[in-house]
Amino acid sequence: VEEYVYDIRDKLYGDFEPFITEEDREKFSVVLGNTEDWLYEEGEDQPKQVYLDKIAELKKSGEPVRARYKEEQERPTAFEDLGKTLQQYRKVLDLYSQQDEKYSHIEAEEMKKVEKEVAEKQSWLDG
Repeated sequence: VEEYVYDIRDKLYGDFEPFITEEDREKFSVVLGNTEDWLYEEGEDQPKQVYLDKIAELKKSGEPVRARYKEEQERPTAFEDLGKTLQQYRKVLDLYSQQDEKYSHIEAEEMKKVEKEVAEKQSWLDG
């Protein structure tokens, strides 16, 4: 619990700051401070379940912020990977249109579906 309090509090005013409103950050900081006080007072010799309940309650507020931060960090790579995948599909579509025998077993209707999906995903990516 102590480690979580210190870790999340530091990040709330650092890396996580853009991913939480000022009002929510202030409220959560108060909760973190109260939890820290509790730890050094009546929380010193509690059963394990009490600590597990405390950390679970803190994570209800902290983990959504952490998830937004993580998503922001991973988004550029995900976009790049999507772009590469779409490029691979376009190559397959091009080879199919050139009647490459490797793809001759695929029905034209199926390839039209692929072409439509690729166009939609590319439009979304470019959007």
